[in-house]
Amino acid sequence: MELDAAARDRERGIRRRILRTALLTTPVFIALAGAWVFFVWDRITGPSYGSTWFLVVLISLFTTLFGVQSVSALRDLFGKVREETGIVGRKWSKRDSLVFKSYYIRIERKILRGDRDVLDGIRAGDFIELRYYPHSALLVSVRKLEKPEAPAEEQEGPPKPELPAPRRPRGRAQRPEF
Repeated sequence: MELDAAARDRERGIRRRILRTALLTTPVFIALAGAWVFFVWDRITGPSYGSTWFLVVLISLFTTLFGVQSVSALRDLFGKVREETGIVGRKWSKRDSLVFKSYYIRIERKILRGDRDVLDGIRAGDFIELRYYPHSALLVSVRKLEKPEAPAEEQEGPPKPELPAPRRPRGRAQRPEF
């Protein structure tokens, strides 16, 4: 995929966003992992500092949350942008933390997040070419393509057998016939 100046600027901005996430979450993750090791060791060897299992579980939860963010950001920083083509299964938006509106698309089994200007004009069922960071699931760029024609063998193959209509559940108004 050929990149223009705006796409390169957008990619640099997204890379800075990933770097910012890594810089914010990695030190917190390391501190929480150290605290987890300390309190688990303290709990196992004897409660000399007064740790509880509740504290260990709470620290485990926060360590996991920050660890996932940190590791995915670090993997994307040292990895490369992936390019892929596919058909959009669904497109939607939602408010994250009641303030920021995020836009999402689903391609095959992947759910990717992008900015409004990146996903503008993309609809469900469109055939697209996209660039994204795989671990953070952030879209860099999306380009709409023409749908490829199906091969002639698939179009003229044997007819598919028709499935019987599913049984409808009986309600109050429908009585069995004798």
